[in-house]
Amino acid sequence: MGILQITIPALIVGGLAYLMIRIMLRNNRDHLALVLEQFKMEQQRQLNERKSQAQKLLLPVRLQAYERLVLFLERIQPSGLVTRMIGQADTAARFQILLVRTIREEFEHNLSQQLYVSDAAWQMVKAAREEVVQLVNRSATGLSEDAGAADLAREVIVGRIVMIDEAIAKLKDEIASFA
Repeated sequence: MGILQITIPALIVGGLAYLMIRIMLRNNRDHLALVLEQFKMEQQRQLNERKSQAQKLLLPVRLQAYERLVLFLERIQPSGLVTRMIGQADTAARFQILLVRTIREEFEHNLSQQLYVSDAAWQMVKAAREEVVQLVNRSATGLSEDAGAADLAREVIVGRIVMIDEAIAKLKDEIASFA
């Protein structure tokens, strides 16, 4: 009987201690999970805030890139390009070289804008540039060797260009998606 009088209270105290420790560990685990969840939410909030700040800073630069690409496309429109350059060459061959060089220089001046536009828009800008270069070269091919710059200008102006308008429309669509 003496051992039971000691063992029973010890078992009760040990059982209660076990239950209390188990409850305390469960509460600590739940608290730790809550703190971890709050920490993750705070990290996500900070990440979203940084992204928002970056977008605010990047938006004017992106808009400027779209503006510059539209300006580039407008500047290589055959009618405007020929009108701007007509007095700078006397023969069709020289005028062809001048037109192609001008288109390439304008394009190279705007190469960095590809960082701020979609790949699809950039590909359309490149296709438009290539279409104008091909038009100039194709127009020059049909002329005689003694043709003047005005002859090439006429041929280039009557040529058909589709990609410039499509590229401008694509850039405008992308800008509209910012709003």
